[in-house]
Amino acid sequence: DNQGVLPAYRNPKGRRYYTEERYKKYMGMQEELVQDLISIIHVFSCRIYGLRKYKKKMSEDEDL
Repeated sequence: DNQGVLPAYRNPKGRRYYTEERYKKYMGMQEELVQDLISIIHVFSCRIYGLRKYKKKMSEDEDL
C-alpha cells in the first residue's frame, strides 16, 4: 500500500505482489484490534443495559 503498512514485493515488470505470510501477519494485527474494540463496545452496552432498571430513580434524584 502507499503508506508502507503492508510492504509489497515487485516482479520484474514492476507489478506489486504480497506474500501470504505478510498478509496474514498484517490481517492478524487488524483482527486483534477489531476484537478489542468489539469487547469494549460489549462492556459499555452491558453497563447501559444494566442501568435501565435505575432509570426512574436517576431521573427523580436531584443530586445526579
